[in-house]
Amino acid sequence: MKDFNKNKKILRLLLSVSHNSGPYNQFFLTSLKIWPDQVRCVTLKSKIKTENITQLYDSKSNFFIFLYSIFKSIYWTDILHLHHANLLPFSIFAFILKKRIIFTLGTEYKNLKFHHRFLLRIFNRFFFAFIACSKCVEEGLNKKGYKNVFLIRHGINLEECLNIKQTKLNKYSICFAGRLIPEKNIPLLTESILSLGNKKKITLSIAGIGSELSKLKTLTTNFNSLNVVDILGQLSRKQVRNVFASSQFYISLSKSDGMPIAVLEAIACGCIPILFNSRPHQELSELGLQFISIPTDSITDIKNSILNAINLSKEEIESIRVNNNQKILNFSSTNMLERYKQIAYY
Repeated sequence: MKDFNKNKKILRLLLSVSHNSGPYNQFFLTSLKIWPDQVRCVTLKSKIKTENITQLYDSKSNFFIFLYSIFKSIYWTDILHLHHANLLPFSIFAFILKKRIIFTLGTEYKNLKFHHRFLLRIFNRFFFAFIACSKCVEEGLNKKGYKNVFLIRHGINLEECLNIKQTKLNKYSICFAGRLIPEKNIPLLTESILSLGNKKKITLSIAGIGSELSKLKTLTTNFNSLNVVDILGQLSRKQVRNVFASSQFYISLSKSDGMPIAVLEAIACGCIPILFNSRPHQELSELGLQFISIPTDSITDIKNSILNAINLSKEEIESIRVNNNQKILNFSSTNMLERYKQIAYY
């Protein structure tokens, strides 16, 4: 491994940018603080207005002007960093211009659509480094025979999480943040909490939007329960962290992820995790983080795990929190970029 070359310029080409975009938040904003004169971010579309992003395309754009804008951006850089398979055809420009191409896969290979897998097969030969965001992602790529794969775990903006004031007034408060899609099992989670027959008033706050939203609203409307489910919709990154900071527990029934960023941010904001026994969550345990495990996706197991969590003593909660407060320091986006400096950005 080599030292970072302070003259190298890095271009992050994104498909889209929003307040909750991982490549924008975890990667670009952190690198902008460290190397302000060496990094740029361009995107095909942006849902937020900010001075540090250049949007290359809109409905009025001429296609050839759009292609020229991408070519000009790549011409400026030494390293092109991509995060989405749909952008891989533009790496031809980088290849022609003899620029270094870095690709980071942020989800398990089995989650990729057919055309994404096809594009990776074609263009991975151009990669200087193929980065896996977690061990389970690395394992999936190795099984498929990909070469030049490196493990660099995703990190989070620890400073922003740790600086939020924690106000955990309800010791039975649970939260979730993420896309409301079938893979996240949010209706099952909601039904499990609503059907809990106990005298403790449990609250579940759900932040996010997606295809399961209407099903979720119907479920909460028709279910008669003492427990409360609050559907918050799409929130900014800061608002989500405030939800974490005011909740005692974070829960996830997700069966497949890359590196579960929301779980890490929730831990950094003081939440005790309740996590489904999936491979990405097992990896967190292997790295020293503690949580209450949900062994299967049966309602009985989900309900039992939730009850086990809310019945933890103050001493048990404090023990988990002290351990996790120490281990979470290993997951900073600054540490992540140090690894990129050694493996890909030199």
